[in-house]
Amino acid sequence: MYKSFCVVLLLSLASGPLFAGGTFHQKGYLKDRAKNRIFTVEMRSSVKPSKALAYARREPNSAGRFTAVYFFPRGGLIPTDGVTGAKTVLRANYVLYDMKGLSQWRFAYMKSLTGDETFVDCLDTPDSYLCRQ
Repeated sequence: MYKSFCVVLLLSLASGPLFAGGTFHQKGYLKDRAKNRIFTVEMRSSVKPSKALAYARREPNSAGRFTAVYFFPRGGLIPTDGVTGAKTVLRANYVLYDMKGLSQWRFAYMKSLTGDETFVDCLDTPDSYLCRQ
């Protein structure tokens, strides 16, 4: 019994860094009463746009509602509690776009109310409405 416990403990300690070092890590999440969703995601800085887009497309979306995903480089100041505790899209957008001191996100994804998708690399197109100015 003691031996089995030690093996399980050692395996869990050894595998912890594997999970912590993943490519994407969700930091903040808002789902308002209308089922619109906003996600803030931490990512490795080496992530290719196609991989971020594929990740964003897997996030939940309710028909007729929007889903937004903002990808921040690992180690940045990411609005986790500000988005999660916002309760409304308007408040979450204030946190994302107007709160001082936050890191810039690299990629932004929006699936609109009509189902249209927009994905931008904010390094390439910083003037996009999805990028923080």
